[in-house]
Amino acid sequence: MSVHVHFDRPAGLLVQNLVQEFCGWIALPKHAKDQKLEFLIDGAPIAAQRYQRPDAERVWGGSHVEGWTFWLDQTTTLQRSRRTLEFSVRVGGHPVYKRHFYKSRSLMPRDRDGALYFMHIPKTAGTALRAYVDFAFKDLASCLVYGQFPGKSADEVTGTYRNMASSRELFFGHFDFALVHELRDRKPKIVTVFRKPDELIRSYQNFNPDPAPVFLDNPLTRHICGLSYAPPYGLIRAEHLELAWRRVERHFHVVQQPCLQQFVDELSMAFGLPRFILPRINVGTISDLKLKLPFDISFDTKLYELSQHHQGNFVSFLDA
Repeated sequence: MSVHVHFDRPAGLLVQNLVQEFCGWIALPKHAKDQKLEFLIDGAPIAAQRYQRPDAERVWGGSHVEGWTFWLDQTTTLQRSRRTLEFSVRVGGHPVYKRHFYKSRSLMPRDRDGALYFMHIPKTAGTALRAYVDFAFKDLASCLVYGQFPGKSADEVTGTYRNMASSRELFFGHFDFALVHELRDRKPKIVTVFRKPDELIRSYQNFNPDPAPVFLDNPLTRHICGLSYAPPYGLIRAEHLELAWRRVERHFHVVQQPCLQQFVDELSMAFGLPRFILPRINVGTISDLKLKLPFDISFDTKLYELSQHHQGNFVSFLDA
């Protein structure tokens, strides 16, 4: 059944009001106008006011158009531990539409009110992902964590701008798990992109012909552990891999770089957004030149392999 649902409120994917109005209009085929129309939140029917919308009827001539409005109170917005709300429509008992909304951290229980983090490990297509995040999550108060404009360094975020950081819904940038730890986030949700470790090292070599030795020593494991570039080359051990994997299991949604467009499509479909084609940014050719410096990716290789079996639905990850 061809159905079009339009939202006047919320205008975007973010729900941040204790008492939240949902309203808009729906266009149905003429033959469906006498069938039972139901609106549901998280699978439970909601009593909605329904009325004429002549403005929409002028655009959707030939369809049956109705306006609708309902309100959610704190029992749904505040007192449920899930991070998302699922809005759905049934006509004649059959599901015809579904999309999700993202609840502000201010509406979450205290032990589940963490921010959403996008950890940009260098040379993993993070700049392309940032273009999508700027599009999809434009309603969320955010903070760019980069050492140069327009971002702020991790030390500034956890120091000078700490009060501001406590009000941010989303962080994106070059940081590791130490930032999350310093912000004392109890239930962080962290998205990061993993690239095959050998490709990652060679791409970094092409980007920087005089690479920092520490980046050649298991950079994926370093970022997930929160060690970044602090320990000198050669000090990453098996215990660091174990810590990194525990944190992946508890806090991370890992996207394999070849599946990045698929992840973006999944997110857009879940939140009712238009399809977004990822741009190609800072793309270089990977050479077969030998590195002048030695490198070790043994723990990153294992972490990458483990993460391939830690896949799941992104909405389920947010709600867990």
